Amino acid sequence: DANNWHDDVKSTARLIEANEIAKITGNTEFDATVPGKDLAYWLEDSSYNEGTELPSEFPQPGEAKYKWLFDYTLGCTEYGCNIAENSTFGYWTSTPSVSETKATWCVGFNGYYAYDNVGNAFYGVRPVITISKSILS
Repeated sequence: DANNWHDDVKSTARLIEANEIAKITGNTEFDATVPGKDLAYWLEDSSYNEGTELPSEFPQPGEAKYKWLFDYTLGCTEYGCNIAENSTFGYWTSTPSVSETKATWCVGFNGYYAYDNVGNAFYGVRPVITISKSILS
């Protein structure tokens, strides 16, 4: 609900893109637009990729390097985030998968970054909002 937001902020709210998340986490090999370069990975360790098992031990609550990227997801504190919430398993990005039809990239509660079928209702949205310093009070 953006009814009471400043007009400049309303116009910039959007979903984050898959390649933006890869850039944030330093994963230079990932490219959601190129088949074969769009492998799923764990946000904490971009050397992990699809087909290998997630680590047996995760960061303690609040200690994950990219915790803010999966905060407010179901049970995420077990995987190193700051704040867990029960309303969503993870969140969608705005980027469709080039490898699977009917799939879009998403971030899960355990910091896993992959594409999933858009019919799965347990993901939510996490908007990106650009706020100019000039409108902050």
